[in-house]
Amino acid sequence: MIFIYSPHTPHPTPHTPHPTPHTPHPTPHTPHPTPHTHTPHPTPHTPHPTPHTPLANSCKPEIVH
Repeated sequence: MIFIYSPHTPHPTPHTPHPTPHTPHPTPHTPHPTPHTHTPHPTPHTPHPTPHTPLANSCKPEIVH
């Protein structure tokens, strides 16, 4: 029996890296053009015009210790 030796030949076309590498996004993120500005309430709270006056005739007797 005759065996013909056929040596292994490497792949003719080796792997080449990707021709177009990744480039970052051309338009980077820009912050919001109109930032939120808090404006206070135009009419602030005013206290009650008639303050509480104590009861004139109190029924509770004063306890003295």
